[in-house]
Amino acid sequence: MAHYYGVFYGYREFPIVPVTGRLVGHLAILERVPSAYDVFRDSAADDYGAMLPFTDQSIYILAQVWQQKALIQLSYDGTTYEEELEIDPEKEFGSIIRKFAGRGFRIKNKDAGAIARYQFLAFR
Repeated sequence: MAHYYGVFYGYREFPIVPVTGRLVGHLAILERVPSAYDVFRDSAADDYGAMLPFTDQSIYILAQVWQQKALIQLSYDGTTYEEELEIDPEKEFGSIIRKFAGRGFRIKNKDAGAIARYQFLAFR
């Protein structure tokens, strides 16, 4: 896990630009700009692995995939998970943007053997 100063949209970098009460100029975030975030980047496996924990509770997430579809499960408390969310690179820029107060997530390929590259940002 590393800190990163931009967000990827497709294969181009889209820099994060904090504006009072907003992020990236158009995403309203709970009346405040997050001061920190965690970045997770890798290729998804065919089965869910261990939960990837956030440094602290998130307030907003951005998950993106490239090339192949992926399934993610979000965890509010670090032990139980929500239903699977599918991220398709052919729809909505291959991303999910959502307010989420949670502790971590896990990810896997939707189709076994079809490797989905992903980036997951947890703003806090």
